[in-house]
Amino acid sequence: MRYWDRTGDDGPFGGYDQLSSFVLELPLSELARLLPQQFAVRLFNLVRKLFSTPERPRFPCTLADLLRNGALLDGLRHRLMSVNHLSELIDDPPAIVIDQRQKLFFYRGIPVPLRPVSFSYMLLLAQSPGELVMREVIYRCLWPGEINFEGTNKPYERQITDQKRKLLDDIRRGIAGRMEIREGELESLIATRHKMGYMLNIDRKHVLVLSKGNLLVVALLLFLDLDRFVFDWPDWILDVTVVLCLG
Repeated sequence: MRYWDRTGDDGPFGGYDQLSSFVLELPLSELARLLPQQFAVRLFNLVRKLFSTPERPRFPCTLADLLRNGALLDGLRHRLMSVNHLSELIDDPPAIVIDQRQKLFFYRGIPVPLRPVSFSYMLLLAQSPGELVMREVIYRCLWPGEINFEGTNKPYERQITDQKRKLLDDIRRGIAGRMEIREGELESLIATRHKMGYMLNIDRKHVLVLSKGNLLVVALLLFLDLDRFVFDWPDWILDVTVVLCLG
């Protein structure tokens, strides 16, 4: 409850100054006793709507909460550029997180700067982890233009292999001194099938890709029923080209 501070003339035409500070707070039940109940409820809801402030996203959060909440996801993207480790934002970060819009790559929670071609290579593989990506598809993605795949002389094969090595070197430099890795871990991250293609050798549930705009591309398989969740994302759309099962 507040009142207007009077100033100047005390007569009927006296002036009014600013509103006072709050001098009385009443619970809704007490307000209903003093006013008609329906009016009291409407007044309470109006005041709450006018003076309430939206709750700010709280971090760190769980990965499941992040994927269900558009506000959390938006807050995450605004903070990704400045974090030292993803555990500042996600309690259980996936092994690989990619933000396509901001060109950010995280390996086991650590931000790793990648060269543009290396980033495009990893992004392509991360969109279908555990699945073979044909070498022709990779080449056209990394070096678009006309190419002759016939004959025995195929320099593109060496280019893709060299780019795989550069990508792994980028990751190795990015995590150097910040974490310990198992022997052969990076070497086995990208599997090669001779004369066919390459595959990101990691389980789907450990990969999260945020695409351009506000589209969410999730390569996660948590073996739970999608129907158990209600998504309240008016401005967020699931990319249906990737199988999505959230837990």
